[in-house]
Amino acid sequence: MFIGREKELSKLNEIYQRKSSSYTAIYGRRRIGKTEIVRHFAKEKKVKLFLEFTGEYNSPIHYQLANFINRLERSLSFSYREKIGSWSQAFILLESKLDEVFLGDGEKIVLFFDEMPWLDSDNSHFFSSMSYFWNTYCEKREDIMLVVCGSSASYMLNRVVNNQGPNHNRLTDIIPLFPFDLKETKEMLNEMGFRLSDMAIVETFMTFGGVAKYLSYLNPQWTLKQNIQKLCFEYGGMLVDEYENLFISLFGLGGHHQYIIDILVSKWSGFTQSEIMKRLKTTASMKKPLEELVVSGFVSKEYKFGQKSRDIVYRLQDPFSYFHSKWIKGVNSNILLHNDNYWQEMSSTASYNSWKGFAFENICHIHLKNIKKALGISGVLTQSNYWSSKSDDKSKKGAQIDLLIKHIKSNDIEIIECKYYSGEFTISKKYRDEIIDKMNTFNEQTNHRYNLRVIFITSNGIKHNAHYNDICQNNFSIEILFTTV
Repeated sequence: MFIGREKELSKLNEIYQRKSSSYTAIYGRRRIGKTEIVRHFAKEKKVKLFLEFTGEYNSPIHYQLANFINRLERSLSFSYREKIGSWSQAFILLESKLDEVFLGDGEKIVLFFDEMPWLDSDNSHFFSSMSYFWNTYCEKREDIMLVVCGSSASYMLNRVVNNQGPNHNRLTDIIPLFPFDLKETKEMLNEMGFRLSDMAIVETFMTFGGVAKYLSYLNPQWTLKQNIQKLCFEYGGMLVDEYENLFISLFGLGGHHQYIIDILVSKWSGFTQSEIMKRLKTTASMKKPLEELVVSGFVSKEYKFGQKSRDIVYRLQDPFSYFHSKWIKGVNSNILLHNDNYWQEMSSTASYNSWKGFAFENICHIHLKNIKKALGISGVLTQSNYWSSKSDDKSKKGAQIDLLIKHIKSNDIEIIECKYYSGEFTISKKYRDEIIDKMNTFNEQTNHRYNLRVIFITSNGIKHNAHYNDICQNNFSIEILFTTV
């Protein structure tokens, strides 16, 4: 079963059709489907010669080389008896065997090095040998499609994508892989045999995000609550220890990445870099790990309205990290041992219902393109911002807008309000007054330059009561988050 990835598959097909060799790096978080997309592409394309070499975690170089030779022998039907002692020799052998391959017009040899960081262990010289192989052999041919990928985001970004050494500017293509959106998540769950409402799929997304591997663990014979219980709150559950393993595999040991995430989960609206440094009690710049988290899809960065570079807020957007921090982390093992219905109880609490409201707002942030499409402004150049204002009067609360859409070439702004309720959302007089006060404060601080529209995104619609027209210019339900963009 293979779902989605139309844009990435189209890109791979375009690369394959070129009349020159290519060198492509694919990167993304652990369990996101990097290996699967390359295999699926090769299968659908009916690639005649697809050579896949996979690194083995923590294996010494002689094991890695033995695996490489074995794979080469099986794929090209030959036997090699001489000893290979280095990656340089291994690539020389690969060159000699590829020289014997003759393909038809328009066909290519696809070389896929999976888990490249594991191949490039200390003193293995894999990377330099492969770079030499590309520079001196592949580039001179027109029929080689070299693809590399790995789960270690730090390695792929620093060593491959942004390399300043012998591999600098050698890549022809870069393909980042991000989690599924709601539409792709729904497609995958349907293929697995689930028949869920859009609201149930949204709640599934709140827990697992759009990570294909996490979704594949779900069993359609169980309810969503039963699935979460078995995967996250029982001994042997596939996701009980996933959070810790996730950041080690992506960024290695000794980095600040997981500490940064632990800080960001404490506040839905995010923190500036200086605030993060203060909480980490360090003077070291967090720019590099923050950028790696952004590029990997865990974190988004947003600018305060009216400012271009200062006051960048880094906001966690990974649903699973939010869920783990709030509901899995720190749960007493004795409680889990003696309560098979732990999640059934927790998911019925007021705390969980409140949490879902924030989780839904995060999902709306992730699906901003869908919201723009619903508003009919997909082709309009915009930027998303946050805005906040502190009151000089200590007895009054400040005002804050977590998501606004600013039209770059006009003075139009949409203020997005996200509401997650089991029934219709009702605008109370108190809430109406809060929104009006917020808009008045914004207008005062921006000299009334902007045309404001308040847009509601709700789980089950909004009641058209006496206060509706006072503050609401348009409203949409969650169906818009499932559209194709």
